[in-house]
Amino acid sequence: MRTPDPHKATSAEARPAIDTGSTILGQIQAMQRPLSHEQELLVTLRAGDEMLRVTEIFVPNTHVLVFAGTDAAGDVTRLITPVETAHVVCKL
Repeated sequence: MRTPDPHKATSAEARPAIDTGSTILGQIQAMQRPLSHEQELLVTLRAGDEMLRVTEIFVPNTHVLVFAGTDAAGDVTRLITPVETAHVVCKL
């Protein structure tokens, strides 16, 4: 039997971690860039039984996304979710 060399990184340690939250935010920004002044990117997501119209997205760390916006009644709402469970819809 061999003991692992502490100076060698394992294959999991050698790979850089993927920041899923930043990747999602980057994809949304990529959809916004080519829009003209007359166009708007509508970002919505389901918050419980309601659809939230997103106006701001925070990525406080690599594991959490925060979506801020208004619900159907116009109330300010925030959805705080793990990045693994986020389902975001973007439409022009």
